[in-house]
Amino acid sequence: GRRGVGMANDLRVHSVSALLPPSCVVEEQPADADVYARILGFRESLLDILAGASSKFLVILAPCGMPEDLLQAARSAQAGELGASAKVQLIIQPIMRHNGRRNQAVAQHRDLLLQLNAMGLPASAAFDDTITPQYCADLLTHASVPAGAAMMRELVSGLSMPAGL
Repeated sequence: GRRGVGMANDLRVHSVSALLPPSCVVEEQPADADVYARILGFRESLLDILAGASSKFLVILAPCGMPEDLLQAARSAQAGELGASAKVQLIIQPIMRHNGRRNQAVAQHRDLLLQLNAMGLPASAAFDDTITPQYCADLLTHASVPAGAAMMRELVSGLSMPAGL
């Protein structure tokens, strides 16, 4: 009877847990006024580069790995190994790909962005869903989204930073 129906549901679902709302995450891990001022400056610099109004060039690093690896890549870039005319930006993987511990991944992702911005290094993210930006868009200088889906193209119009398709 009933027992057989319950056993047939969610055969591939290991567990279900609630994802914290973005407002709670941002409230728990806020950025200070200096970080937000720095991010706005990064965004303006990026727009100048894209418009050709700056002689700097943009270097986007896309390291894979754990946050410690990303921070090490950021420190190397910050050390000036690319020269003074380079505008270095770090692009990170979307947080929603972490299986299971999504709230922990969201917090870790936001913490990484806070650290990068505190170091004076702008950060980018590649979004492939409409949920992730709500957790971190305030800490990003740039974003990219896939152009294939209409919903993702519409997302670009709501982002507060330069975005590429």
